[in-house]
Amino acid sequence: MSYRHLRSLLSAANGRLAPKRKGFLSFGGGGGGCRGEKKSSGGVINSLPSHVLMGMAIAGVGDAAAQAGETEGNLDLFDAKRFMGFLAFGALIKGGCQHFVYGRIIPQIGPKYGQFLADQLGWSVLGYYPLYYVVAGWVQHGRDAADSVRLYVREAPQVLPVYYGFWAPVQLVNFFLVPVVWRTTTGMATS
Repeated sequence: MSYRHLRSLLSAANGRLAPKRKGFLSFGGGGGGCRGEKKSSGGVINSLPSHVLMGMAIAGVGDAAAQAGETEGNLDLFDAKRFMGFLAFGALIKGGCQHFVYGRIIPQIGPKYGQFLADQLGWSVLGYYPLYYVVAGWVQHGRDAADSVRLYVREAPQVLPVYYGFWAPVQLVNFFLVPVVWRTTTGMATS
C-alpha cells in the first residue's frame, strides 16, 4: 500500500466518521477548532470538552487498571490520590492543552517534519512531561511546581529514551498520515 493510497483512505474515513451537524459540545459550529479543518470535520468528537473528557477517561481508566494489577485487585490498597492525579492530568494536559497544541499551535509551524520535530523536541520535552510532573506531584504528594520540575530534570535521562522509543514512531504516523483534526484524538487513543 502506497503512502498516497493510505492517505486517501484516511481522508475518506475522516469524511465518513465525522459528525455532520453541530453538537452541544462543539464550541464553534461543528469543527473542533483545529487549523485547516473543514467546518464539518471532527465535530463533537474533536471539540475541547470532548478532548478533556476523553483525556480524563483514558488517564483514569489506565491508572485504575494499573492499580488493579499492582494490588492484585485489592480495593483497600487503591491509591485515590494517585488516581485523582491521573484524572487531573488527563483533563488538563492530555485533553485540554493537547487540543490546542496539536489542533492549533503545531500545525502553524509549516512542513510536517517541522511539526514532528516541534512535538518531539519542544512540546513533549519542555511542555508535556514537565506539566505531568507538576500536576502529579501536586495532587499526589503536595509538591510545589519548582520541586516537581527539578525532579523531572533529574529523571529525564531515564524517562526520555523510553518515551522516544514508543512515541517517536507513533507521532511519525500521526503527523504524516493523520489529518490535523484527528491528531489529538489519535494520540490519546494510542496512549
